[in-house]
Amino acid sequence: MHVRFITIDFAAIKPAIAEYYVQLPTHVDSFFEDRLLHAAWYQIMLDQAVIGLAAVHDASMLVHFSLQPGYQQYGQIAFEQAKKLANVQAAFVPTNDQWLLSHALDQYRQLQKQAYFFQANHQNVPEASPNEQLRLATEADIGLITEHASDLFDQIPQRVAWQQLFCFSINDEIIGFGIIEPSSIYHQVASIGMHINLAYRQQGYGTRLIQALIRHCQNQQIQPIAGCWYYNHNSKKTLERAGMASATRLLRIEF
Repeated sequence: MHVRFITIDFAAIKPAIAEYYVQLPTHVDSFFEDRLLHAAWYQIMLDQAVIGLAAVHDASMLVHFSLQPGYQQYGQIAFEQAKKLANVQAAFVPTNDQWLLSHALDQYRQLQKQAYFFQANHQNVPEASPNEQLRLATEADIGLITEHASDLFDQIPQRVAWQQLFCFSINDEIIGFGIIEPSSIYHQVASIGMHINLAYRQQGYGTRLIQALIRHCQNQQIQPIAGCWYYNHNSKKTLERAGMASATRLLRIEF
């Protein structure tokens, strides 16, 4: 019995990867999805049979490990080999992935809580206030978004062209910006996020902006999801006040 790993192009296995994550009980957000999309992918071989997949991001972070039914009895053996890929030192593990979580915990050295993954509750979001407006950002807004939110949003000109960035106004004054980033692995799912300009923080506008993004998604029959760093307590409270809830954590498990 010989377990080995062979590199494979992500495009060739994208349908299988999408199917894997769709069957999990909750969604992963754009942060984790980006690591999947930009990882080095491997087919796991047992002798001459393809039995699973693994992925390593940035040569050091294991982000995916799965075996096909009928071969899962080789899980611990294959995972030990996966830890030797590239320069793997740790794994990003969403807690909705019981298979990866169980194997990563077998011989971990340290565990760190990395992030919350949020889903929108199945409840009615309050109607928008008459004095607020959410609109698509235009090319004319790129400078303002870059000035205030370049630490949060990347590829700002491209995201404006892709119609992913929004301006949020109160009484016709722009006070923040939002993003709706369509998923590449889920159908009709998008990650949402927001930035409130410094002078308008701690006044409830973040909650109103998240609710505006949720309403926009729901009007487009899109399921909104979100994520935030585990220790960003203000962002967590804002998402919860907007009607979102987290049943999934992202862990960093070091070996």
